[in-house]
Amino acid sequence: MREEKAEFYKPHPGQLAFHQSLARIRAALAGNRWGKTYSGGNEVHWHVSKTHPYWKPLSDGPVKARVCCVDLKTLYKAVLEDTFKQLIPRRFLKGNSWDTAFSTEKMTLYYENGGFIEFMYYTQDVEAFAGVARHIIWEDEEPPEPIHRENMARLSTTKGILIMTLTPVRPQMWVASEIVEKAETDPNIEIFKGWSTENPHVDPETIELMLSQINDPVERAARLKGELSWYAGKIYPDYGRSHQITEYFEPPEDWALVIGIDAHDTKETAVTFAYWTRDGAVYFMDELWESGDVKYIADQIRIKMNKREPAAVLIDPSTDRDPKIHGTESIYKKFQHEFPELVKWTSKPGSVWMGIEDVRSMLKIRQPSNMPKLFVCTKNCPMTDWQMSHYGLRPPTAADQYRYDPKPMKVKDDFCDCLRGTVMYGKPMELYGRRYRMEEEDKFDMRSYA
Repeated sequence: MREEKAEFYKPHPGQLAFHQSLARIRAALAGNRWGKTYSGGNEVHWHVSKTHPYWKPLSDGPVKARVCCVDLKTLYKAVLEDTFKQLIPRRFLKGNSWDTAFSTEKMTLYYENGGFIEFMYYTQDVEAFAGVARHIIWEDEEPPEPIHRENMARLSTTKGILIMTLTPVRPQMWVASEIVEKAETDPNIEIFKGWSTENPHVDPETIELMLSQINDPVERAARLKGELSWYAGKIYPDYGRSHQITEYFEPPEDWALVIGIDAHDTKETAVTFAYWTRDGAVYFMDELWESGDVKYIADQIRIKMNKREPAAVLIDPSTDRDPKIHGTESIYKKFQHEFPELVKWTSKPGSVWMGIEDVRSMLKIRQPSNMPKLFVCTKNCPMTDWQMSHYGLRPPTAADQYRYDPKPMKVKDDFCDCLRGTVMYGKPMELYGRRYRMEEEDKFDMRSYA
């Protein structure tokens, strides 16, 4: 019982569905104590030992497996000591003993049939995950995206499988976009969600005690139900089909064009092309995501403008900082040479949340038209559409246990910044008849805004 728990493993219904699935990519997003680690451990052992009750052998020869976890300490304690040492019957191991089967130098466990399991952790260099083929890889908690990419590449030649188990308290954005969302349309990916209470071996009072120590409702939902806390912290939860235009149309001439630029000197520059109507609606009809010098990006913007005169060209105020790389001028100054009418969108204490509230207001469905005031052309603005759907709050950390100050996640938010800046600038601005005038010191008149 102590050393051959795989022989006595009786999966509960949620675990059983996970094992029976024939999807090549499987992810168990479950609450604490659901049994994720034992599910993953048994799945790997069954494949390497070629005793899987629901799958044919992954290889005619030895099965090569990889198990990945957060760090070296977790690897030794939770994965090796508490899982595999207790799980695998010794008759399957090389020499029928853990001592003869496990190489501490290579961090690899060898089976009698020639198969093996290598153990790795996410604080290793990404290069360590490259170069070799594997039949099955288990990611215990999600890895950094570059490591996940390398893991997927290791399975390409073997047509292998990847399993992932995690409690999504602070999930990375790629988990939502590459795994959870793709599962809706890709038959090769399947998601399993589980509550902590599904495990019959866990005392419900123990779970209640654990949850009672967590103040944040988003984290509680993740630890109990396996809910993606990043989704629960969406900034624009109302954004959806009512705001999406699937086909591009040429905006009427009397719609005012406002260009938003979120520029960087170390990565791509995001640009949005929005059109304001006379009744106060805004249509984001095109976008640009380019790397290169300012002159090149400005030329690409002019091409997108199609000889149309903009009512305003806006840029992120942070571009007026000292240049990080070659040159003596800030990005803002460089763009100002290309667009003399260039102005900074507002940057005041609290302006980010004021802008977010402005956007939320534009997203609201209004009666009797049953329409919002903000629209995105998904065909020409796929990145704006994606970011609006995924823009989320920074998950709380240990430092937030007494006072959580929610802030937007600063990841893949460039087009959301352009959109927010456009909305904030346009709402108090008279787009028709005169140019909005900005004072040199006070870049945004908050009194007129109020």
